[in-house]
Amino acid sequence: MKDFLLFAFSVFSTLGFCQTKDEIKKSTKNRDTYLFAVKAEPKKFDETIPSEYVTDEILIPVEINGKTYTFLFDTGAITVLSDDIVKQMGLQPVTSNRFIDSAGNTTDENFYMVPEIKLGSVAFKNVGVGSFDLDTFSRLLCRPIDGIFGSNIMRVCNWEIDYEKPSLRFSSDKIALPDANSVPFTQNFSGSPDVIITTGGFNFRTSVDTGNNGSLDIPNSLFEKSRLKNVPRIAKSRGKGFYSLLGNAEQDEHTVMADSVYIGNVLLQRRIRVSPSPMYLLGNDFLSPFGRFVINYRKGELLLPKRQKELPPENTFGFTPLRENTKTVVGVIWENSDAQKSGLELDDEIISLDGTVLSGLSDMDWCEFRQNLIKNEKLKVVVRKPDGREISVELDKYDLFK
Repeated sequence: MKDFLLFAFSVFSTLGFCQTKDEIKKSTKNRDTYLFAVKAEPKKFDETIPSEYVTDEILIPVEINGKTYTFLFDTGAITVLSDDIVKQMGLQPVTSNRFIDSAGNTTDENFYMVPEIKLGSVAFKNVGVGSFDLDTFSRLLCRPIDGIFGSNIMRVCNWEIDYEKPSLRFSSDKIALPDANSVPFTQNFSGSPDVIITTGGFNFRTSVDTGNNGSLDIPNSLFEKSRLKNVPRIAKSRGKGFYSLLGNAEQDEHTVMADSVYIGNVLLQRRIRVSPSPMYLLGNDFLSPFGRFVINYRKGELLLPKRQKELPPENTFGFTPLRENTKTVVGVIWENSDAQKSGLELDDEIISLDGTVLSGLSDMDWCEFRQNLIKNEKLKVVVRKPDGREISVELDKYDLFK
């Protein structure tokens, strides 16, 4: 994850239809009528557009009614517009449905139809969308996020995601990738690709989720009965480091470096995040070491290059700052880190980092300042305790698994 653990949070825009057995008939009708109604024009196309790769998230430009917006490219979610854009367009709900996010939170929300969303020169017609407040994602990614380009659009063609250029290719025809392994997938209820992962003595179905800037996410329930809890490289944290569409909560998490993770028949070494969330998710940090990969929806296969980059170290200062309404606090703390041993605790207010007072920084100033700190090997931190005391500590960057 490079230096991602230093100053950023895990962002999960995963969103799908949720239904009980009693609700499945209604949900299936809603899905087929609205979610799976998308058609592409022209019918034959093969196009590549530039994308951005920001905080391990893929951002793309889309056009609606002649105006360009920034969308998150998310295989693990249905298509979403921000609440503001829905209001600006004057869209009226066509139905409602229960949705579930990456934390397992459920909500009943309205569903809307957008006549056309353009990507490059291709027009995707009759797009069913949800509507959510995306301000938190915009703040975390330091970019305005106007919507989510989701699996209900993606499933009508094939895609090549290139993390290195970065770029996005989409084609009505099958996309080939030389010297690659083929991994089969099935579509889940909302159209997202699901693959089989094997690790820790268990096989389980996992959603490919490019709206997830983490690696492989599994629930505590699996971790506790698997061999993963006995691996030598494991770290524990507590805090509010996990953001889903419906919010975040303080929780304990484990991070494991597993030497044996199979996706299909492909053996990998990968980082695994363990949390109370019931979801099984496979994100960009898992996929980006391949440099690029292909999703052939029509054939139901992922193409993963046989060669991949060596995994970078998991660098951290032992804590993560969280900015809330211009106030910066300790949002995550790693167990047995020097940060914890020096007295830093969750919700301590961070007064300054490397001598820069944080209270005067705007959100954009904070984004730039945070990015500049990533190259630091040492960090001086001044925090204010709930009783008003201030303490100053100097921390060294270290690899979480060494």
